[in-house]
Amino acid sequence: LDETQSEVKYLNESQRRNNLVLFNVKEEQGETISDLLKLVRDIFLTKLEVTLMSTDINNIYRMGKIKGERPILIKLHCLWQKFEILMAAKKLRGSNISISEDFSPEVREDRKQLVPYLLKAREENQLAYIRRNKLVVNGSQYSVENCKKLFKLSGKVECSLVSLNSESISQANKVISNEEVALPNTSSRVKDSPRQVNRRNRGTPRSSKRKAESKTSPPLRKFKSIESFIKRFEQKTEVRVKEVNAVKDKAT
Repeated sequence: LDETQSEVKYLNESQRRNNLVLFNVKEEQGETISDLLKLVRDIFLTKLEVTLMSTDINNIYRMGKIKGERPILIKLHCLWQKFEILMAAKKLRGSNISISEDFSPEVREDRKQLVPYLLKAREENQLAYIRRNKLVVNGSQYSVENCKKLFKLSGKVECSLVSLNSESISQANKVISNEEVALPNTSSRVKDSPRQVNRRNRGTPRSSKRKAESKTSPPLRKFKSIESFIKRFEQKTEVRVKEVNAVKDKAT
C-alpha cells in the first residue's frame, strides 16, 4: 500500500513538474482559450521580458469555479522555460500579479502554515524564504513540524521566536517528540593538585576509570518539549557553575 501511494505521489508530482500558476489576472466575461493564451503571452512579454510562443504551451485554463479572478494554470512543454519564467518573476514585485509553481494540495497546505513563521523571521531581519514545503532561515531548512517545535505562535498570524543560543539549537534539532535526549556535560573540571595527580597515577588507569564512570552514568532523561529541555539544561548548568565556584573558593 505504501509503495502504491509513493508511486501515485510521484506521478502526481511529475504531472505538475512543468506547470505554473498565474494569480490576480483579470478575467473577462466570455473569455476563450485563445484570449487567455494571448493575455498570458502579453503579460510575460511586457512584465517579465520573456517571449513565449503558442507552441511552447501545452495547455492553459482557469482553475476553480467562476468567481472573481480565478488563477490561470499554464502547462509548459519544457522545464527550462518554467525556470526562466520563475527567475524573471521578481519583476512582478509591486504589481498585483504573482506567479508560482503548481504545488500539490499537501504542499500548498504546508506553505500556508509556514507563512506566519516566514513573516516573523523577516521582522527579525533574518534571511528567510519558503522553498516548496520548507522554511529556509539563514540557510537552514525547517519543515512545519520543525517550526512547531522550534517556534512559539501567539494569535493567528503573529509569532515570536524562542530565544535559543547556537548550542541549544543544535541540541533542540535532535529532539523528536517523546524521544530521549542526553544533557550535555557542562561541568568545568578544577585543576588537580600534584598530590591528587600522583594518587591517580598510582591507582586505576584513567581510561579504565572513565569506563567505570560511564557504566554508572545516569539514564537518559525524557523531555516532552524543547522548552522543558532548554529550561532543564540552563538549571543544570547554573548548579554546576555554583559547585565549581564553591570548590575554587575553598581552595583559595
